[in-house]
Amino acid sequence: MLRQVVTRAMVTQVLAVSGRGDRRSDGKLCAVTCVFFVLALTLFPRDGYRSVLSKLAGGTASLVARGQLVSSSALRQRRLSLGPEPFRLLFERIAGPVGTAVMPGVFWRGLRLASVDGTYFEVADTAVNAVFGRTRNQRRAAAFPQVHLVALIECGTRALLGVAFDVRRVCEQDLTRRLLDRMRPGMLVLADRGFPGWLLWVDAAAGGADLLWRISAAVRLVPDEVLPDGSWLATRHADKNIWKALAGRPRSVRVRVIEMVVVIEAADGSRRHEPYRLITTLLDHKAFPAGELAALYSQRWESELEFRDLKITQRGPRAVLRSKTPALVNQEIWAYLVTHQAIRRMIAATAADHRLDADRLSFTVALTVARDTVVRIRARTGTHPPEMTASLLANLGPSERRLRVCLRAVKRPNAIFPSKPIGPASRSTKIIEYGIQIVTGQTGPTATTKQNSRTR
Repeated sequence: MLRQVVTRAMVTQVLAVSGRGDRRSDGKLCAVTCVFFVLALTLFPRDGYRSVLSKLAGGTASLVARGQLVSSSALRQRRLSLGPEPFRLLFERIAGPVGTAVMPGVFWRGLRLASVDGTYFEVADTAVNAVFGRTRNQRRAAAFPQVHLVALIECGTRALLGVAFDVRRVCEQDLTRRLLDRMRPGMLVLADRGFPGWLLWVDAAAGGADLLWRISAAVRLVPDEVLPDGSWLATRHADKNIWKALAGRPRSVRVRVIEMVVVIEAADGSRRHEPYRLITTLLDHKAFPAGELAALYSQRWESELEFRDLKITQRGPRAVLRSKTPALVNQEIWAYLVTHQAIRRMIAATAADHRLDADRLSFTVALTVARDTVVRIRARTGTHPPEMTASLLANLGPSERRLRVCLRAVKRPNAIFPSKPIGPASRSTKIIEYGIQIVTGQTGPTATTKQNSRTR
């Protein structure tokens, strides 16, 4: 299945561009095969080198005899000789939007929905990997070094539009700057309140993409004009301490502000009111109603679900990356992103063929099929194997998603946050009512919207 997206010709091209191709052909493990071997490592994260190579040899007749001759140390040396560059180039070739206009949730009023968010990957605890840095609290440092990763995701399909990662101390805003070229006209980018710094907001909007970001209530915004739908226009001014860094950028921008209160009623009958403030570049209240934008913001959680599939479903819960040097860590992360994007493209192709919401197709089922094809199915023609289509359609999720929230807590014992409850108590936060009320103050009507079926 993997080779339907990542073809042999594509691998040969990126090896030639990166200068990592074979100089001679009499080796036991050629560079092309080694690339597919590294990709297979991300499908079987708990298996050793020789075990994964044996699975790969099951679908490639030319490796049956060689698989018994290649040692684990030789495989590691071949990984080192390849480096991360071929896998970065592979990801750049297959990354991008895959949703179509006929697929639910991909577009809203002609704008492709995207979300940007960050997460962390834990890496092997070795002396050289300490360069990535660790998180610390009042008691101790984290058990493992961490890589900071920011991804731009297509909300309707959860396909990866772009990814940037670096050592832990590099903040989300700096990593997001590396993805600005992926935020293109015709796209509505969602983000939480950790992103809307002045310079990042101006630079992201300058690329032509529209923005809908949550902003902290501590940022002072004064209404210039209250619109009929309850939103209002304001002028956001740059702080004087960053004027020298503006470098031709404007010192003020016009934004539209949407203030709302999310009312959550839990299964035990308790209610919680959470105030939200959103700012957007969409200033036309007639073409883009505030009530729809308020309900649309919850699509930002598609990023969280994507990170769950990447870090827990594919990599494994509480697992760390196997690589023990920074170069191999970079290679492994790019390889994970390549295989993950390949599976997302398969899911999107199946959803488009059957005009289904991609949310209803299980990533877990697709991952299982992908692993099976490595072992027992040879590469075949077509856009996606029939086994993938049959398995996905046989395991459709519900047409309407359950309303739910996730407690802001962690299970790691060295964290400062409270631990998540275990057992029935952990399910007491299921939402039975989720209303969004637009706050208008003394002027303008109050607009209330309910979640649609895709809203978390």
